[in-house]
Amino acid sequence: PDAHLINVDFYRNARKVVVLSQICKDVIEKNLHLTNVHSIGTSLWSQEKFEFLRTVEKEKVKELAVVNSTNPTKGTTAAVKFCNERELEFDFISSADQYEFLREMAKFKALVFIPQVLETFCRLVAEAKMLGCNVYTKKTLVGFMSEPISSQSGDELIDALQTRTSAALQY
Repeated sequence: PDAHLINVDFYRNARKVVVLSQICKDVIEKNLHLTNVHSIGTSLWSQEKFEFLRTVEKEKVKELAVVNSTNPTKGTTAAVKFCNERELEFDFISSADQYEFLREMAKFKALVFIPQVLETFCRLVAEAKMLGCNVYTKKTLVGFMSEPISSQSGDELIDALQTRTSAALQY
């Protein structure tokens, strides 16, 4: 609603508003009626992180992962409900160490992630796909899913995101 819009003058007076995904661009243009929005179509990863994602062990020995988060916007409760309603067994994953978290996620065939708010890109979903996991999610709430590369996975997706990251940094 118009009454909930904030910082509108800031965005309208910006030379360029750079966003992470097409869906984010669409939302901002629709609600703020802007013409100065540019989507880079990616989040940003370091070359070190790409190399880790490319080389981490990806043997799929577990079925479904659900992120164990206390942040209600991350949808842990909704993901558990999704699994329970379908009688799907799942394991919670969590770690404060990003690399350990990715090592654990790489063991799963699929990730269930049901966000409760728009994720402007959602590194979690992109990283799951780079690790070769299938993803069950609300596609309309995950910016990564609004990008044509969202159908890719594994090394093909890593290559595409490396190219996009490089182009975004140049932009």
